[in-house]
Amino acid sequence: MEKTNEFTKDFNNYSVQSGSLAGKNINVYSEMNKAGLDKKGVNYLTWQQGRMGVLDMVTALKTGNLGKETRSNMLNNVSEQQRKNLLKKKDTKQFIRTYLNIQSTKMKGYKS
Repeated sequence: MEKTNEFTKDFNNYSVQSGSLAGKNINVYSEMNKAGLDKKGVNYLTWQQGRMGVLDMVTALKTGNLGKETRSNMLNNVSEQQRKNLLKKKDTKQFIRTYLNIQSTKMKGYKS
């Protein structure tokens, strides 16, 4: 958990480093919440996908550009049926929203 806190410490005001959003600040938690994943879910996803994976997803929700490695990692963290469903999504933003919905649903099963 300590590492996850370190990796997410600037997520309330992340300064985008590259691409078309370079220099803009994004509240990662807020943007992911709009896409259906709460703060706990974002922290879990940071552990699962890594900091760069989460940042790639959140910026792709704005730009439509998702890295191939992030996309591959996302597909490796779902069931075969979920993978088939995701692969039908041609729109990157819809692909990410669907993936986040899968993760959110999965996490609800773990909540006490």
